[in-house]
Amino acid sequence: MAVPTDQFQLEASIGYIHFDRVDNGITTLCESDPPGGHCMAPRTPEWTAAVGATYEWPLSNGSLRLRGDAVYQSRLAFSPDDPFNGFQPSHTLVDARLTWESADQGWSIALFGTNLTDEVYFHGKLSLVGVLGREQGNVARPREWGLALKRSF
Repeated sequence: MAVPTDQFQLEASIGYIHFDRVDNGITTLCESDPPGGHCMAPRTPEWTAAVGATYEWPLSNGSLRLRGDAVYQSRLAFSPDDPFNGFQPSHTLVDARLTWESADQGWSIALFGTNLTDEVYFHGKLSLVGVLGREQGNVARPREWGLALKRSF
């Protein structure tokens, strides 16, 4: 996190997970890989990254704050034994929020957008191809816009 000025704040992070699981052919955890092949960790992206920034303008009747966030996730396997249907491609999500807050911090109103690039991705998938000939998944929310009004007392 960095705060270069009183009005500007920047945050960033990066994550890396090297999950080394090898199937020696005894288990059925990596049926698609040859014995001794590397298996992907289920539901675990190898890389994640995030960056966010906030800029605030002081006003005579309060403040105006602009916030933007971007979050990246590399490809992941929902099911390590289904190389064709069990993967989630890498994706980046972008959100933004513009907030006015009263001087006494009693009122705020915000215009916000989530998933601004309208990425299509899944929160989870279950491969039923071998059993039912299909897969089942929970599709994440599409691009959304909103207006929030808040009263604090």
